[in-house]
Amino acid sequence: MVTLGEAPYAGETSQAFAVGRELPGVQLELLPLRLPEDVKPLEVLGSRQAGIELGTLRITGLCTDEARIGIIVGRRNRELFVYGRLVSLQLSCNACGALCEALEQLLLQVTGPWLMQLLLVAKPPHGVVGVAAVRLDEVWRLAKFRNIDGPSSGEDLCRDRRIILLCLRELQKHATRFGFSEAEKPRALHLQATPFSVEAGLQTPTFQLRRDQLLPRVDHIIESLYDDLDCSPQSMYQEPMVQRRGFFSFAKKTTSFQTLEGI
Repeated sequence: MVTLGEAPYAGETSQAFAVGRELPGVQLELLPLRLPEDVKPLEVLGSRQAGIELGTLRITGLCTDEARIGIIVGRRNRELFVYGRLVSLQLSCNACGALCEALEQLLLQVTGPWLMQLLLVAKPPHGVVGVAAVRLDEVWRLAKFRNIDGPSSGEDLCRDRRIILLCLRELQKHATRFGFSEAEKPRALHLQATPFSVEAGLQTPTFQLRRDQLLPRVDHIIESLYDDLDCSPQSMYQEPMVQRRGFFSFAKKTTSFQTLEGI
């Protein structure tokens, strides 16, 4: 199997997670997912429509008699798909689960160079929100292309509501294009220029996010995003658009989100 997130994207959405077939002499058993009775059967990025059966893995014949792997995988005939670690599966809206790591991987593959890293979290009733580590020079370029001016520093850029809305809608555009369900689409976003680094213990040597270390550090940011959605779930991230010189920008309205500290 390849490292999560390294499978090349080509064709249908599920192909971003395709890893081929099991090796000769290795037997893979797909174990059913045991979800609470009030949660709908799990679907990841249109897996049901694609005819992919989801579960976790039990492997035999690979240096051991038996090993269970804490990841969610899919199988269609003999083709295998690796979606993400089980620890990233969270209850979202509409009694549906969201495998946040799979959503992060796909968005990172298809979104522009402004997005460096992405942490997504799901929680009912609103669904998915995220913290994005961005490349400031690319965000400046994106803002200039959309004819948005005003921010005078990197910190102001990440706090500017117009920029936040622009980046969020970029993610939502790609989410719609690649078949995200309502329980999988990002609803709110926090921007920061500080990456989640290996040195800070927030990323593994294989560049996977260490959710056990990250989530306690960004908990106050996540709660702030959900608080904003609680205050105005329909309009908080849906500002009116205005035309300007052939490009669109968002009506100017600023707010401040807390910056990530201690990283």
